[in-house]
Amino acid sequence: AHTTPSPSARPRQKRARHSVVTTQPPQTHQKPKQKARSRHPTKGNYGLTSPTGVRTISSSVHAGEIGRPSLSGTNLVFARSSARSSSLELVSLAGGAHRLLRLSRRGAALANPALLGGRLLYERSDRCSQQLRLGSAHAGGRERLLLSLRSTATRDPGYERGYEHAYNSASACRNRGPGRGARIRLGATALGVHAAYVTEVSSNASHARILTIHL
Repeated sequence: AHTTPSPSARPRQKRARHSVVTTQPPQTHQKPKQKARSRHPTKGNYGLTSPTGVRTISSSVHAGEIGRPSLSGTNLVFARSSARSSSLELVSLAGGAHRLLRLSRRGAALANPALLGGRLLYERSDRCSQQLRLGSAHAGGRERLLLSLRSTATRDPGYERGYEHAYNSASACRNRGPGRGARIRLGATALGVHAAYVTEVSSNASHARILTIHL
């Protein structure tokens, strides 16, 4: 005869113990993630006492966006242009601070800055004129117009000969009419204590001269 053992006679089962075990995943050789490209990748002292060292101060995606730099003491100033804006920027080589000096978003290009003693010399060009201006290195304040030339852009009258004139003709410029632009363009600049200097370059780059403007 078969007998069923009583509950007290059944062998006791060991209770399972729950524990959390952490394991480290196998080490794999992965390439370090590259940081997003910055317009001003380097901060801190740029090491002016080490002429053999090369440091990136600023960069751009497209060629021609960064203009000719100018150095005054430990301050570096340069122009940056894009399809949307044009600006003059200053970088302190001693501390790495970056500052925006001028900004234009209304169809004007800023170029060829020069800096000395808190004064900023630069060129502003639009569809009508080329201007050499002198002002404070800080934002705001009055500026002096040192030189003004016609722009190099060719402008049409806004209508075609032999046809009736519409109401929307070309926008007028006070200093020039439609037709070919000036044959002289403004180039590199320099700033002294008592004078400003600017280069005038012919349209075909066959000759150039440096003008001295006493302040």
